[in-house]
Amino acid sequence: MEDLKKIMLVDDDPSVTTLLKTKFEKTGKFNVVFTNKSKQALDLAKTEKPDLIICDIEMPGVDGGDVARAIFDAEDTKNIPLLFCSSLVMPSDTKNGMVGKQHMMSKASPFKDLLAKVESMLFP
Repeated sequence: MEDLKKIMLVDDDPSVTTLLKTKFEKTGKFNVVFTNKSKQALDLAKTEKPDLIICDIEMPGVDGGDVARAIFDAEDTKNIPLLFCSSLVMPSDTKNGMVGKQHMMSKASPFKDLLAKVESMLFP
C-alpha cells in the first residue's frame, strides 16, 4: 500500500478545515490534520511532521504570515512547503497557483484546482 501524504490545514474557520479534510481524504492520497487556532500551528507541525501546510492568511491573533515565519524559522519545520489559501485573492490574481514567489490559491478556486496545485507540490 502506498504511503499517504500528510497535509496540515491552518484556518480559523472550522467549516473550511472540515470540508477540505473530507475532500482531500476522499481522494485516497492524503491524511489530513488541522487546527483552527493559528497559535497552535507550529506545535502541530512539529508533532505531525506534515508533507505540506495549507494556511489561511487572515486569521485573528496570529495571521498566516506569522504562522509561515514561525514554521520557516524553526529548524525541524523550515523545509515543509507552505501553500496560502485565502479569500483575499481571487483565482484571477494567481498565475499557476503563485502570487509573486509565494504558493497561493484563492478560496474561491474550484477544489480541482487546489488539488492540482497540492499534487504539483507533493508529487513533482
